[in-house]
Amino acid sequence: MKKLVVALIHTYQLILGGRQGLLTLTVGGGCKHSPTCSEYTVRQVREVGVVRGIYKGLRRFLSCF
Repeated sequence: MKKLVVALIHTYQLILGGRQGLLTLTVGGGCKHSPTCSEYTVRQVREVGVVRGIYKGLRRFLSCF
């Protein structure tokens, strides 16, 4: 399950997010965090598991709003 979630996040990074994705180019900004929210989420999924990792990643992402 971890590998699937990580693969989905990497796909998102390549197409939309990350530091050079489509959203960064069109919306005009990137993640204010370093590492990016998606990179952080991948790390957390690998370290603490899928459920807690996604939860921590979402909390970090929502801190931008």
